[in-house]
Amino acid sequence: MNKLIYAHKTQSKMLRTPNIHMKTTARKFPWSFISGKLLLSLGVLCMTSWSMHAQEEEEKEQKENLGTEVVNIVQSYKPSISKSNKVGARPDVSDIQDAERKTVNYSIYSVPVASTFQPEKGAAANLKRARKPKFFDSYARLGFGNYTRAHAEFFTNLEIGQNDDFSVFLQHNSSQGGIKGVEIDDKYYRTNLDLEYTTKGQNWDLGVRGGVEHQLYNWYGMPTPKPVLSNPESLFKGNNQSYLSPYLGASFFVKNSFFRQADIDFRLLTDSHSSSEIWLHTNPEFIIPFEGMNILIGTDIAYLDGSFNKQYASNSKGNSYGFFHAGINPSLTFVDNNASFSIGAKGYVLNNTSDSETKFKIYPDIHASYKIVDEFMTLYASATGGLEHNSFYSLKEGNPFVSPTLFIKPTSTTYKATAGLKGKFTNIIGYMFQVSYGNENDKALYALNDYELSNTYDKGYEKVHSFNVLYDNVRTLTLEGEFIGDISDELQLGIHAAYHDHSAKREAEAWNLPDLEARFFANYKITDKIYTRGSIFFVGERKDRVFKPGTITQPATYETVKLKSYTDINLEVSYQLTPQLSFFAKGENLIAGKYQKWYAYPMQDIQFMLGATYQFDWK
Repeated sequence: MNKLIYAHKTQSKMLRTPNIHMKTTARKFPWSFISGKLLLSLGVLCMTSWSMHAQEEEEKEQKENLGTEVVNIVQSYKPSISKSNKVGARPDVSDIQDAERKTVNYSIYSVPVASTFQPEKGAAANLKRARKPKFFDSYARLGFGNYTRAHAEFFTNLEIGQNDDFSVFLQHNSSQGGIKGVEIDDKYYRTNLDLEYTTKGQNWDLGVRGGVEHQLYNWYGMPTPKPVLSNPESLFKGNNQSYLSPYLGASFFVKNSFFRQADIDFRLLTDSHSSSEIWLHTNPEFIIPFEGMNILIGTDIAYLDGSFNKQYASNSKGNSYGFFHAGINPSLTFVDNNASFSIGAKGYVLNNTSDSETKFKIYPDIHASYKIVDEFMTLYASATGGLEHNSFYSLKEGNPFVSPTLFIKPTSTTYKATAGLKGKFTNIIGYMFQVSYGNENDKALYALNDYELSNTYDKGYEKVHSFNVLYDNVRTLTLEGEFIGDISDELQLGIHAAYHDHSAKREAEAWNLPDLEARFFANYKITDKIYTRGSIFFVGERKDRVFKPGTITQPATYETVKLKSYTDINLEVSYQLTPQLSFFAKGENLIAGKYQKWYAYPMQDIQFMLGATYQFDWK
């Protein structure tokens, strides 16, 4: 198997995103849902990134169909070579019936760029080429653009034995800033180094991975009007934040065994303000055949511990937090010709190690599907729940401008009911319509911190805008829809749209959660050497709150502000000069809209980048 192609496919499986990520196998079409009226009203105000692969013919594609210009990784490579061959112990029951008939698989995901200063971008799907390619084990990619932006990638895979591989992925994204009207330094960078060693036996796979991630950001948002301080220069000092996060992990998979698979992950996080965090997680899975059915037993064990140096606008010692949970998820799966279902439950013991408090939580885990018209129409439904650990790492990934003074606790999804219809209109166009309704207790919401007017506290996140995390019980109704078409070997199109109705219990609004999201992509091969990738995305209105200091006659209060919806258009053209060397030109945010993803944080305007990719073998 060619390692360069393999690296790209592994990356697509591992990319994560806060908004859209749909995991698929070769047995299903994972489309999300929305009503026809909503879809028509959005049109092209949307963007997505999809990677289309025929998984059951993966080996054949690599040898015959894919070209050499396939490098398009835009987020840190999370090695998982050992995972790529796993047969999940907990499959989607709605797809088990189609295991022998599916020939085309669509893996759908949205890929954010490394910096929140840039608009979210998508890695467009690779186009299939008819000519026989030359495969390479390594590649290097380098690009430069306005705002003094730099993007660099390096990947290599070394075969160190018949069944042993060692992979290295290094990525860097940076900008020296220069957003018009911003008075504070808005430069950033993000660098990731990922390593993995894998080995395979006759009935098992083992992967060991590790790496480090380094990020730098600035709290460059400025409140309007500016705070009136006796020392206004303090607004422009001490606004930088950096994160350093090393990690280690391992994955083990066994075929035809009671013990099926297990992952273990360990991550550290520190920042430039003396914050620290430890995260340890493992999830062994087991399977027991029973009367023609399978009893699946999943386990979930996690430990989180961390602390912050100080509290917000205070010199008091910061918050400390610690949580340990142990969970079990037994389920019974039944599959018939036209119907399938899985009945189970999740049980957790959750211990707050800081407060010595223990709680027991139980959630449903039920899935069912019925095939109405073979591959063309399947009705499905589910009722699920679960426990999610919020951490400093996950919260800063969602918003890097949070202050290092947070209060951390887990989110409990007490229930989420989903019903939908999926299938194909034709052999080349698939769809999914879905509606879901759920309740999340202690859902983390980003909201602006109160800015400090005095000169007593001089941290940048206290003087200028930074974000806090508030917790509330939020109920959400979501309507989603997706259509995707592999129109020809030259053209691929896709669209996704979602409407959310959020209802918060205590807060005035579900802060910074959009009501509408939509994405569109198109990939077109102009010639055997020229390829284009285009994408559009739309994010609807969000709301935040702004602190209003009190006066002699008026108490301090909060004012609700609206963040306008925004649309982003992106285009990339690549030219393959030789089988090893290609050049690319990218334009991002092409409608030149200086929008705000977060209040008082304008994004970079229209962006251009030129670069080249070189593929090679070491020998």
